[in-house]
Amino acid sequence: MSLSPVAALRVSVAAFAFMVLLALVVRQDNAVTHADADVVTWVSGWRTPFIVDVAQAASWFGNILVLGTLAIVAGVVSAARRGRDALTALPELAVAAAALTNPLAKLAVDRPRPPAELAEVIESSTGFPSGHSAQSAAFFIGLAILIAANNRRHARWWLALGLLAALIVGLSRIVLGVHSPTDLLGGWALGLACVLLSWVALDHRAKTAPRTTKAPHERGRTDVIGRPGEDL
Repeated sequence: MSLSPVAALRVSVAAFAFMVLLALVVRQDNAVTHADADVVTWVSGWRTPFIVDVAQAASWFGNILVLGTLAIVAGVVSAARRGRDALTALPELAVAAAALTNPLAKLAVDRPRPPAELAEVIESSTGFPSGHSAQSAAFFIGLAILIAANNRRHARWWLALGLLAALIVGLSRIVLGVHSPTDLLGGWALGLACVLLSWVALDHRAKTAPRTTKAPHERGRTDVIGRPGEDL
């Protein structure tokens, strides 16, 4: 599986455009927002203490402090294994991009969260897009790309696991009653845009940086979507 910087840029723009269009929809009173409310109410009806505990545990993996720490650890471990090339910074850069852009999107859309009586936790910010969904998508997809670069044989599985992890974190927010389904869709789209734009930025940096001789353990490797600096 490979993805050129141009293709990555196109996908990221499409993801961001989808988020913007969705934001325009959810700001209105329409069938989509009514369906959102129905889903949150329905989910709240079958919550149990155990399900809430599981959702709270999963939700931690969308917290910016947790993901920021994990991203730094992933970068350090990757640098130790493969050398400090541009791709090792992908999870860190993607999470930072999501953490910076999500509050701006929330401020612009200013969509209320579901009713407080349905929520299991207290949140003070607005609803769209979901920050936990955006940040978890940015981190787990970025981490999957980083791992898959060292294990191309199972690259698709790693990417699938990254998507699954982001999906679980996002769904936990509905279970906790603090987000609507469209909040998650907007967050996932933003996270995807952030991770792909981060990869494009790292690719540009690698192409413009002075060439150096690769360490022996780096020779002969290519990444799941192309090592930054290479067009596939």
